[in-house]
Parts: sequence; C-alpha cells; structure tokens
Amino acid sequence: MGCTSFAFPNKVGPPSYSALDVGQSDVPRLTTEQSNMLRRIQHYVHSPSLRFAFIENDYFVIFDARNGPCLAVGGYRILNSLNGVYEPGDNPFTTHGASADNVPTPGPWMNPHELPSPSHR
Repeated sequence: MGCTSFAFPNKVGPPSYSALDVGQSDVPRLTTEQSNMLRRIQHYVHSPSLRFAFIENDYFVIFDARNGPCLAVGGYRILNSLNGVYEPGDNPFTTHGASADNVPTPGPWMNPHELPSPSHR
C-alpha cells in the first residue's frame, strides 16, 4: 500500500507491506539480512500492524503502523534504526531522526554490526 501525502499530494509513495505477508507472490523478496532483522523484531514486537517498506534508494525500514499505514503527524519509529522516524502520510519518500528530547533506546533486536549507516541513524 502506497500513501499520498501532504508533501506530495499528487504522487503515491513507495508501498509498504505487512510483515505477515512475507513470502506471498505480491510482496518483495527480502534478503537474508532483512529477513533475519524482521524475524528478530517479530520476536519482541507482537503486532499485527508491523510493516516494512523500501524507500530512499531501497533503504529497508520496519515500523509498527498501529494507527494505519498512512499516518502523517508524528509518524512511526523505524524499528531497524537507532532513532529514525518514518511518516508515510507526511513524506513517504524519506525518513528523519527523532527529536533530541525523544530519541528511543534501540530495541534488543539490534546487533551492533547491523546498525544502519550514520546517515540513517
């Protein structure tokens, strides 16, 4: 499901997919690294609204879309990032860092060697 947004009202953003649909024919195939990360997150985050998307030159983001896949205001914490936020209903083409007073602690699923590059932290 791709979202239109406030920033780009006439353009549909990249689609996001339910984590529950991995393996279906209409869902992109994940790399071993991506699949492992998603499974580790699912071990800790038991949510039917867990989703993933490929944005910004195929940057893989996992987020819990508990308020719908196209939420604008506030966005969602990127679970496979140190402090990234994804706002699919505001700007589905990019991410941004959490505000300095609201930086989350990385989840227990984050391994030091799998942390995203500094530009996506």
